[in-house]
Amino acid sequence: MTSPGARDVVGAALAIYRSHFVTLAGMSLVVFAVLVTVDALVRLAVSPDGGGLPLPTAGVWLITGLWVFGSALFAGLCDTVVATAFGHPEPPLSVAWRRLPYARLLLLDVIITTLVTVGMALLVVPGVVAFALTCIAAPLLVFEHLDVRTALGRSARLMRPRLGLGVVVVALPVLVEHEVVHALDELTGLPGIVAFGLRLAGIVLVIAPVTLCEVVLAHALTDRPIEVVVVPK
Repeated sequence: MTSPGARDVVGAALAIYRSHFVTLAGMSLVVFAVLVTVDALVRLAVSPDGGGLPLPTAGVWLITGLWVFGSALFAGLCDTVVATAFGHPEPPLSVAWRRLPYARLLLLDVIITTLVTVGMALLVVPGVVAFALTCIAAPLLVFEHLDVRTALGRSARLMRPRLGLGVVVVALPVLVEHEVVHALDELTGLPGIVAFGLRLAGIVLVIAPVTLCEVVLAHALTDRPIEVVVVPK
């Protein structure tokens, strides 16, 4: 599948997610739960009605960037845990955690977050483009054993001719999920615990599947056969 379409990518990602739902949903909550809390604290700090810092616009960009932060680590975990879908042996979860190149993934997270945050501040579109161009850097870093710079460059080269695909299956779903949950919170004045629950639901229902789309894209665009093996759990 050298030129996958959006339906191919999303279909493969959802099939993998269904077959590994408990493991992947649980991992997504562990990886992103801290960001949910930081998101809430940043919103409180920049809220003009809450007496917080008078930086509402900067706060919006920072919050958007926070939701990119963590995606590289989770993408690396996904690629290791769902190895059977790509024709490789699946290691035990404990082994998968130990094998990850954490330092490189965290550095990659910081760089992507910075690019997207700055891009979002420049009229949004550059941030969406940055997100789409770098969306497969993490899985490439893991399964091709690349350094951070090489992974970013390779991701950009592979995604540039398929920029629309990256925007549709990765960047826009994440941004829409973020804005919908935020709008519900703002318009309805939901209690904090309910808003927190909405964010967790967004992680399980949107963020985790989108991250799997990144992994599927990375394999498809590097000529690795995608054999979705659905094994009852």
